Amino acid sequence: MPDQNAKDTHLTNILSSAAFVDDLLCPTSTIQDLKIQSRKLTLYSDWAALIISGSKTKATAILHNHPPKDENGLTSSKILSHQLKRKIEVQQQKAQFIASDEPFSYL
Repeated sequence: MPDQNAKDTHLTNILSSAAFVDDLLCPTSTIQDLKIQSRKLTLYSDWAALIISGSKTKATAILHNHPPKDENGLTSSKILSHQLKRKIEVQQQKAQFIASDEPFSYL
């Protein structure tokens, strides 16, 4: 901007990147795709100097067309817990697993 001095321009550039990432959803069809999305989120957040709250980062899933229990007697929630609990990372923090049939405290 022609009528701005260098100090104003510098402050504008710094503040133009300020952001909060509330209520971000990364839907995927596979666990591998979820890991890819969490990596993308990490890379972008690191690049933009955003800090992701590990205590607020959640992972959930549901197995469609799946019997209530598998041949070993495990429910889909137990299977997903084993596959996702503490295995999805964002900025070197483990996302918390929430079963699809459990309540979620929004705030």
